[in-house]
Amino acid sequence: MSTSNIEGINKIIEKISDLHPYKEVGNSNSHSLYNEGWSDACDVLGEEIKMFLERRENLIELMEMDEKDGLYDE
Repeated sequence: MSTSNIEGINKIIEKISDLHPYKEVGNSNSHSLYNEGWSDACDVLGEEIKMFLERRENLIELMEMDEKDGLYDE
C-alpha cells in the first residue's frame, strides 16, 4: 500500500480518535475508561482497514499476474 494511503488512513483515524481523546492535553485527571476504549478501538480499526486494503491490493496483483499468464482463458 502506498505511503500516501497509509498517511491518509492515519489522519482519518486520528481525527476520529480526537473526538474522545485518551486524555485532554494539560489535564492529567481527564482520563476515562470510555475515552481509553474509544482510543483503543480507533487504533484497532485503523490497523484492520490497512490490513484489508493490503490484502485487496495483493489479490488484485495476483489476479493481474494470472490474467497475463492466461490462467483465465477459456
